[in-house]
Amino acid sequence: MPDDPFLSIEPGPSEDDEHARLNPDTAVVPAFLEAAPGQFKPIEACSRAEIESTILSLTMRSQSLIDEARALERYLDLRGD
Repeated sequence: MPDDPFLSIEPGPSEDDEHARLNPDTAVVPAFLEAAPGQFKPIEACSRAEIESTILSLTMRSQSLIDEARALERYLDLRGD
């Protein structure tokens, strides 16, 4: 494992998501990436392409959630109760 103070390897996502969002340089890197549904691979064994693919997937999912939240907000505005 690297001795970089900005890169700590731990299982799972950051426990403090708000801290990670506000301080991306100190965000926790997951120890495993999901290689296939329900199958996890140590991040050290992942290729650059696999990590980039995961980044793209997470970005697309997060954008989808933001879009859904905005749609729900518009719905409530139009509903008027």
